[in-house]
Amino acid sequence: MLISAPPVFIALIAGISAPYGRYSRGGWGVFINARLAWLTQEIPSLLVFVGILLRADPASFLSHPLSARTALACAFCAHYVYRSLVFPLVIRGGKPTPLSVWAMSFVFCVWNGFLQGYSFGHQLAPSQPAWSPRVAAGLALWLFGWLNVMRSDRILINLRKPGETGYKIP
Repeated sequence: MLISAPPVFIALIAGISAPYGRYSRGGWGVFINARLAWLTQEIPSLLVFVGILLRADPASFLSHPLSARTALACAFCAHYVYRSLVFPLVIRGGKPTPLSVWAMSFVFCVWNGFLQGYSFGHQLAPSQPAWSPRVAAGLALWLFGWLNVMRSDRILINLRKPGETGYKIP
């Protein structure tokens, strides 16, 4: 991640926009169906995260189902279930995604799932983080954000009538 960040930062500062969504354009190679791209680029976060947790210490989550650690892990999983499984099913078509953009997203999601899973599975003791005002506030903020992401997605999806492809601003 540290190696990929500087070139991305420089490209963004230089004004290069990713050829995705409204900025989609030819010349970026092979394109993938939008639904397939969303599903396959986001699912590694969920699968890698859960896989690491199951290998690390599955019994601790089962024996502490109401712990803050379990609640935080469930929040992560809920986000990626929505982003990788639900969202691709509800979008209306969408512009195809260049393979290069898909690959960068895929790599990011593998790393994201690994880092989060490793942290939850190997660094946090089953009783940590203990329920605290900070954990409760963090989960409340996550819930607010997650609900707003789903609401915003619904608004954006409903801007276009079936079959329309133009860019629309809410």
